[in-house]
Amino acid sequence: MNKMTMFIPAIISLLFITACSTEAPQNLHAPNFTNYPRINIDTANIEVIEDYKSPQTAPNIEHLMPYSPADAMQIWVKDRLHATGSSKILQVDIIDASVIATELPKTQGIKGLFTNDQDKRYDARLEVEMRIYGDSALSEASTNVVITRSTTIPENASVVSRKAAYNQLVLDLTKMLNEKLEKNMRQYLNNYIK
Repeated sequence: MNKMTMFIPAIISLLFITACSTEAPQNLHAPNFTNYPRINIDTANIEVIEDYKSPQTAPNIEHLMPYSPADAMQIWVKDRLHATGSSKILQVDIIDASVIATELPKTQGIKGLFTNDQDKRYDARLEVEMRIYGDSALSEASTNVVITRSTTIPENASVVSRKAAYNQLVLDLTKMLNEKLEKNMRQYLNNYIK
């Protein structure tokens, strides 16, 4: 028995163990906006309304994500907005908070066996409307923001990598939302910002 023959079982075992090992889970960071200054609103209350209801079926995947766009919006309101008034109400309406998965074309034939294509495209959309109400049924001031963001994930991505990509998609989406929503608030709701 030569030396090479003795090493073959060890090499096969090592390859098997490597192939069966799972990727270490990553720490997925929740959206967080506490490093930004609070926006003091001259209202007695802030109310979040989730008009968007996830169908919780394909092609939607927001219900499978560590933090959905709706979750991120709730965190944004908690971290950034502060009611400092004695009357009126600020309603934050989540109109859309969807993430849609779309199958992408794959390389066909023999070449396809050796090609790592992008598996799916994920399109996230967050639409939020803010309205300030006093005694009237009509709002005194309002603003609306729509943010979209997309990403693709390769065929060979592990479950852990996919969750990390979903998380990054929502973090990028809410970073854009944070900038645009604050800008719009200072333009359209400025009379109510202290």
